[in-house]
Amino acid sequence: MKNIYIDTSERLCNLISKTEFKDLPLGIYHTQYFDTLLQNLHYYANIYAKCFSLLDNDTPLQDIICVDYGGGCGLLSIYAKLLGIGTVIYIDINPLSVNAAEHIFKRVGYSADIVLKGDASTLKSWCKTSNIHPTSLVSTDVIEHIYDLDDFFNTLRQIKPDMQMVFTTASVADNPFKSHRLHKIMKKCERNYFAQRLDYIQNKFPDIQKPQALEYAGQTRGLIYQDIDAVILGKSTTPTID
Repeated sequence: MKNIYIDTSERLCNLISKTEFKDLPLGIYHTQYFDTLLQNLHYYANIYAKCFSLLDNDTPLQDIICVDYGGGCGLLSIYAKLLGIGTVIYIDINPLSVNAAEHIFKRVGYSADIVLKGDASTLKSWCKTSNIHPTSLVSTDVIEHIYDLDDFFNTLRQIKPDMQMVFTTASVADNPFKSHRLHKIMKKCERNYFAQRLDYIQNKFPDIQKPQALEYAGQTRGLIYQDIDAVILGKSTTPTID
């Protein structure tokens, strides 16, 4: 008997390979991003298979309410519907991603049952208003973008305390190739971000002398403005990790 998850990954690849996407109005970034997904479709399809195989297999597929968190172009949602998941909730914070996913859903003929734009708080509010209690949440290549993980998981737990969650990411320090590539990108970006933090600090705290402002700008790398304020006002400490 064939593994249902691997079988579904093969069905996804076959479905996508037979579909023409070139004329979809996805925008430059999402066209390039989707092309990357298509070029590595078997790789991602196998990741989807692994994610869903980790969920509670005792629950009938039609009874599962699954959130595709940070769904991007929507391929994971399509996989979930091909698998037979009863209710799929797609959500992404980027409106251009939501737009791209909706175009792709329509072209493929498989779609998430619910499409939302927003973050974990949006999902929490929608679930409460709609009286929907997701049984599971799957998210690929998103968790590395979450600013405050404690706040993020606390919000998700409030949606449903026993909701099963699976996250995947290649952006880990133990991946030397990814780590080297990302560090190069980060160092390049940091030249602009350092200048932005310095400008913010000097405007928000005009009494701070330039040498101290430069020091604060370096110490607060990676922080949002309200947390920069907290460090300068002594309400918080600077980050202890790179």
